[in-house]
Amino acid sequence: MNIVVSNPVHPTAEQVYDIARRSYPKISLGTVYRNLNQLAEHGILKKICSSYGSVRFDGRTDPHFHMICSCCEKVFDVELGEMMCLNDKIHTKYDFDVDLVSGRYAIDAKSIMGIFSLDLSKPIKLEAHTDDADAFFAEIKPYIVD
Repeated sequence: MNIVVSNPVHPTAEQVYDIARRSYPKISLGTVYRNLNQLAEHGILKKICSSYGSVRFDGRTDPHFHMICSCCEKVFDVELGEMMCLNDKIHTKYDFDVDLVSGRYAIDAKSIMGIFSLDLSKPIKLEAHTDDADAFFAEIKPYIVD
């Protein structure tokens, strides 16, 4: 369980098994699967089944959302409540367009669902279409990961 709780990437049973074998070389993959599923059944872990066929486990049991990258299948926690609040604030406070650009795709950065459609395995550039974007960038800085 500690392997899943301390692992923010939402590991698969195989990934948990690989890590557990370092400390318990005789552990079997079946034991890992069985224990992870039992912990999920009892609400101690969350089981995340993706449409890609992989099953991952999450140590966070508080209410939150997941986003699964369609390219690399990594699972990310999404704090949608905070994002929606920020989105509403940006809509009312700033009267200019903001785009997220990834490769040849550009989407409206004020669109929560548009953001989810980007390929997260590639760099994403934020473009604010205004001459004075300093206040905007200062406000969203805590949400940007370099």
